[in-house]
Amino acid sequence: MTLKITISTPPANRQELSEALGGNPAAVRRFETMTRDITINLPGEIEEVNGTAEGGLALAQLVQKLLAALDTEVHSASSITSMIAAVAARLAADDGGALAPVPVQVTIEESASPVAVVLPPSDDMPGAVSLPAPAAEDVSDVLGALLGFIQRAFADPPALGSDLPAPVAATTLSAAGNEALTYGSAGGQSIPNNAATTLTGWTQITDRLNANFNASSGVYTAPATGYYLVSAQIIFNTVPPAAIGDQFDLYVLVNGTVEVVASKFAESTTSNYQPVSMAARLFQLNAGDQIKLQAFQNSGVGCTLMATSAENWLTIAQIP
Repeated sequence: MTLKITISTPPANRQELSEALGGNPAAVRRFETMTRDITINLPGEIEEVNGTAEGGLALAQLVQKLLAALDTEVHSASSITSMIAAVAARLAADDGGALAPVPVQVTIEESASPVAVVLPPSDDMPGAVSLPAPAAEDVSDVLGALLGFIQRAFADPPALGSDLPAPVAATTLSAAGNEALTYGSAGGQSIPNNAATTLTGWTQITDRLNANFNASSGVYTAPATGYYLVSAQIIFNTVPPAAIGDQFDLYVLVNGTVEVVASKFAESTTSNYQPVSMAARLFQLNAGDQIKLQAFQNSGVGCTLMATSAENWLTIAQIP
């Protein structure tokens, strides 16, 4: 069922309209240009009022559409009260029996001609039944009528918050005891030809725990079982022209086994260049597992790393 409101606007002179609409010139012009009858079809959801929010929304839509059609915010209490009474009567009929159209005279002002609001019946509903309009003319009566309708329509409202999901137990995260360190290598370490070499002689940049990285040997020992993000970069110093395909690698080892290989291959033999190798990976480590870095190159001669911590660095962060 879709409720239909038909608003018939009787002819009136400009002075009467101005008085009826609280001196609102825009509303007066709107009334003068409106067609004689306005029909508003309300959404079908209004027929289902079962103690849920949908019914309240439908009522709000009804009020909003009526006020929008009149194009003014100035209305007498009897206008809105009569409209609510008509809707309440229709809902009562839906609950307990048949009820015919409910013609309601909605008066904008006592001196103005009435505006008819008609709620047509379903096909199986017989003759008309009239519902007199209340004569209240103040805001308190309007609010009373609204509250009365809500009380009748929602006699057993759902408990406040009953539609909210159950609370979930929260876990407080604390990073104070988690590993977080960065070390740099500025010694220009020599990397011989064709031999994987452990990177040593690191310099601390930041180290939250200052307990698990041996800067001299370059070995990091995991303090606890968990997830660790390991990131590193090395840059070889200027390398003379090499054969295309010569390899410059950075290895990440866990307990002596190579787990990550980051490679840079020579692409030209016409000029010197500085190979860069970078690696990043998340590891699941057990307490006591050890991590270290190695460098490898096979250019045919020994090479050195750049001598700045901005170019050669290692970062390890434990994930909470």
